[in-house]
Amino acid sequence: MASHKAGNSGDPQGVEDALAKASAASHFDTYASTVGTIALTGLPRDMAPLDKAVAGADVMTGLGVGIPTLDIASKLCSDTAIQEPTRRQQCTSLTNHLADEGTSVFDVLVAVTLARRLGLPKDLLVKLQREQRSESMALTAHNPWRYTNDGSGLNLLPDFGCDTVRGYDDLLDALLATGGNQRAALATVAGTLQGAK
Repeated sequence: MASHKAGNSGDPQGVEDALAKASAASHFDTYASTVGTIALTGLPRDMAPLDKAVAGADVMTGLGVGIPTLDIASKLCSDTAIQEPTRRQQCTSLTNHLADEGTSVFDVLVAVTLARRLGLPKDLLVKLQREQRSESMALTAHNPWRYTNDGSGLNLLPDFGCDTVRGYDDLLDALLATGGNQRAALATVAGTLQGAK
């Protein structure tokens, strides 16, 4: 990665340029969401819920994209790097951008990590952590799929039921309705969960 090389070679202008463009990495994550949305749009409307859940999981895992934002944050906004005032300001700007405009669960993860590392105001960190918990709850409640510890990949839970599959279908529908914005889709299904209590 050019930005990592710039940091390692002591090229402050290269690092500054990389950080100025770092927020664009979340747009790569958004690209994956867009591709997923386009693929989900191609699914037949009258699919049975379990068939839709299987197809949706194939689409989402088939993208196989990495998390460039997390890579940038860990390398360019390290504990050591943020001791320099300019870098600290750039990393703070990246954190605020991801918190305000990020569309993926990974954007929230990176924003939480950086907010904690930078010692940003507690109210921002609490807000992001609350969103992260809500997203996690929605993903767990509406997802019949789990990665296994044995490395065999994504598998159906042995005890999932019809409500879980229908919930996953609701999540896929919310992703379509929000144009692939994971944060908005998860907020929608999390709100449904809160209303069901």
